[in-house]
Amino acid sequence: MQITLNRLFVFLAAAFTLMVLAIPAGAQAPAQAPTPTPAQTQAQANEQLFLSFLGSAPYMQFIEAALASTEPTVLKAECAKMTVREQPRYAVVRPAAFSVTNGQGAIVDGVWVAWVPVDRCGVATVRRLLIVVAGPNNLTPSRMLPGEFGGDLRLEADVQRTAVPVLMEIAECKDEKATFISDIKMLAVTPTAWTEHWFANACGKQVALLVNYRRNGNAIEFETALPPDGAGGPPATFQPVPVVPQLRPALPPTLPTRPGAAVPK
Repeated sequence: MQITLNRLFVFLAAAFTLMVLAIPAGAQAPAQAPTPTPAQTQAQANEQLFLSFLGSAPYMQFIEAALASTEPTVLKAECAKMTVREQPRYAVVRPAAFSVTNGQGAIVDGVWVAWVPVDRCGVATVRRLLIVVAGPNNLTPSRMLPGEFGGDLRLEADVQRTAVPVLMEIAECKDEKATFISDIKMLAVTPTAWTEHWFANACGKQVALLVNYRRNGNAIEFETALPPDGAGGPPATFQPVPVVPQLRPALPPTLPTRPGAAVPK
């Protein structure tokens, strides 16, 4: 689904012009500093404008609309509306770019992951969105794994291919399209390993699964495990499910840490 932002982003024209004027090539650089190239000046302007963009009211309106449009109907039946608890964080996949045409500012390129803390009917959790700039001021949001998932895009795709069939088996569910991950909680983190507790609705049944990750040289291995009684118990009680660990390039078991800019007053 595409959500087009039109007059909401008229402010980008003035903001972009101010950013470029504030960083003229070499004009304000100390004598001993190298003169920035036009490309470097443009990149600096884009980065500063992106931070302003992430902290803007129109962006927050987009995030709220994207949460509503990407949440599966089955999960909406459990909680009709989520509210954003605090400023979303972000992780850049492809840097954003902006332009001004005929006095109108627009974001014209960029891909990033929005990490949005939400209140889901009294439960504090996170929704993650992959946001792609599909055209001038045209942002396409896609739902990603929710909650405190600790990997990147590559690991996300692989672990879903392994974990979803196991969740379906637990629920005795035959329909992958009726299986939805509702939350992921980080249970434990060490420098070499971490554990996530996955929750899902599979064919109308509430099921849970543990996913254990560990470093092995320059790779990450992961395996699924059944939660013990009283899910969330110590890792020593995990019972491994016979799933072959998948090897991926080394990835940090941490959440995105770069906060969006504060909303301007």
